[in-house]
Amino acid sequence: MKRLIIILFLAFVSNLWGQTLFTKEANNYLREGPGPFYNLIRVLPQGTKVITLQKEKRWVKVKTETGAEGWLSMRSLSEERQKKKLSALAKLWSSSKVSRISLAGAIKGLLGKAGKSNQGDFERLLRYSHYSITPTQIASFVKELNARPSENRHEVDWEDADLTIPKGESGVKEMQIGLGVAARLVNEPLIINEEIRNYLYLIMNALTYNSDFYDREFYIFLLNKKQADGFSCPGGYIFLTKGDFLVAQDESELAAVIAHELGHQILRHGEKELLKRKSIIKADEMFAEMDKDINDESNSGVESDLENLIASSYEKTVHTRTLEYELQADRFASILLANAGYDPFAIVRLTSRLAKLFKVEKDIFSDDYLSPNDMQTRAKKIKEFVEENFEKENPGSRLKNRFMNKYKILF
Repeated sequence: MKRLIIILFLAFVSNLWGQTLFTKEANNYLREGPGPFYNLIRVLPQGTKVITLQKEKRWVKVKTETGAEGWLSMRSLSEERQKKKLSALAKLWSSSKVSRISLAGAIKGLLGKAGKSNQGDFERLLRYSHYSITPTQIASFVKELNARPSENRHEVDWEDADLTIPKGESGVKEMQIGLGVAARLVNEPLIINEEIRNYLYLIMNALTYNSDFYDREFYIFLLNKKQADGFSCPGGYIFLTKGDFLVAQDESELAAVIAHELGHQILRHGEKELLKRKSIIKADEMFAEMDKDINDESNSGVESDLENLIASSYEKTVHTRTLEYELQADRFASILLANAGYDPFAIVRLTSRLAKLFKVEKDIFSDDYLSPNDMQTRAKKIKEFVEENFEKENPGSRLKNRFMNKYKILF
């Protein structure tokens, strides 16, 4: 079946150039180059007609009917035109140049005053969302990662791990909630070091480079805390801590931390939890009300509802972890590590070490991270999964020296 899909895909690609195609996602991000780290040009709505000009890996350079040129991911294109649907983001940004900063600002501002709490610092969040890595840097970084042979690439499917990957992207209201949570977290002291920041982004891009998530955009912030922890907010915002460098012993283990948080993002655990906890935060009713009034900036009730959602989501993100989400994110991380060329046993070493440290050095963890029993369960379950599904001979890269060079900058 996979072979047939690949043949059909190659046939589609071989006949692609100079043809008319149509965008198929609710929001289709037209970029200046073939990668999620390039600047945005426009957000194209579903059903936009484009002419193909050039291909580079899984990205296609296109020209719209209005004359705009840029790159779209292959996942954004279809041979058939679907009924045109103008999403909230595309409505705002389909006709003018857009940056990530202005896009995030638009998400924040769709409901007027929503999220302008003294508890959150949106300007600080957006200011430190910038990062600067190039395709050349990524290629060099991945080349070193691939220097060590791996027997584990693409050996395990998501289905094997009992994981279902949601399609599409987060909705605007979920993105607003993510912004609100991230704006609160960014109030904590941050480590502002360009070399360390680029290192984290290079690891993240190495993990997603050849994955199904190659066109997704994520943002990493490093909190200046010696407690080992991590947070993931809807909209692509990931927070790590300085303590994660203390617990990890090589790059594959630090990559395991990032891959775990990417798992929370891609599996949409935050959004699932919002809906599950509707008895506490009444998410369904609030979403329905906001759908009716999304263009009414004067509706203070909607603004208040969104602010309450943000506050409740923040408390959930920071103070309570759900074990099943953690187990899923661990399995997701092991597969992402293996497919990227990292040693998937890194997640086993990391969780086993955390389980032992939890007993004797409780102060390196946030107060409500997980109970000791939950940490023991995580270590046991991921060990069983990885040992059952991956090869120990030539498992993949660890890259301890590269990690230690960055570690010395922090400590």
